[in-house]
Amino acid sequence: LYPAHGAGSVCGSGMAPRDFSSLGYERRHNPALQVDGREAFIRNKVAEHHYKPPYFKQMEKLNQYGAPPLRELPAPPPLDSAAVARAADDGAVLLDLREPEAFAGAFVPGSLNIPLDLIPAYAGYLLPYDRPILFIASHADDVAAAVRYLVRMGYDRLDGTLRGGLHAWETSGRVLASLGVTSARDLKDRLADPAAAPTVLDVRKINEWEAGHLAGATHIFLGDLPDRLDEVPTDRPIVTFCGSGRRASVAASILHRHGLRDLSNNLGSMAACKAVECPIVHA
Repeated sequence: LYPAHGAGSVCGSGMAPRDFSSLGYERRHNPALQVDGREAFIRNKVAEHHYKPPYFKQMEKLNQYGAPPLRELPAPPPLDSAAVARAADDGAVLLDLREPEAFAGAFVPGSLNIPLDLIPAYAGYLLPYDRPILFIASHADDVAAAVRYLVRMGYDRLDGTLRGGLHAWETSGRVLASLGVTSARDLKDRLADPAAAPTVLDVRKINEWEAGHLAGATHIFLGDLPDRLDEVPTDRPIVTFCGSGRRASVAASILHRHGLRDLSNNLGSMAACKAVECPIVHA
């Protein structure tokens, strides 16, 4: 058996990262097949919730009408900070590939943080096809990998990368922004005091939310967040939350781009909350 989708992609959510398998192995180890008969398998499949990211429409168009042949992957040219700033002013998306901890410390205002390994699953929800994309990264290899992921999804306006990374932006004297971070223990203590409790914005998938979440949290799936910003309560500080803090960083960057400032990323999120025994409720 050879998979038709890659692990980590929207269609390959929950897939193991195997290049091939066999019927016998899958029958013995695949959780979807560990059921008692055909009817149970059908019930489980019918009950699944599937997301449809906007990039599916682009894929449908390319599958129907084709696309020019691609003989080699594009190599976004390195640009100095002045050129990147001009491109951003003209509408380019600044895509920051760094880890959440680095992004929280300092980033270019208005940039979107999608850590490299999340691009296959979430870029198709959050990146437009009609605007140039410029990369901010710590390593050239990260840009090359991001280009490969994005080209597979039909993105072709990959116009450059910030030469010298964020350090070049810093030494140019341009404005920087930063995010607050919140530990699981701190969040647990704040939630125990109703007067100090923040708004917890949980951006995980619905099945993760139903398996357990923090009481009083607001749930908006990360892929839907740009279209549901008006549903985010803003009367209290906002703490973004997911499974480990990585998707929460993406969410925090989206909120910051839209003018919200009293926010922080709960690094560790649900994994850390389980470790410190935060009160968790189930749907």
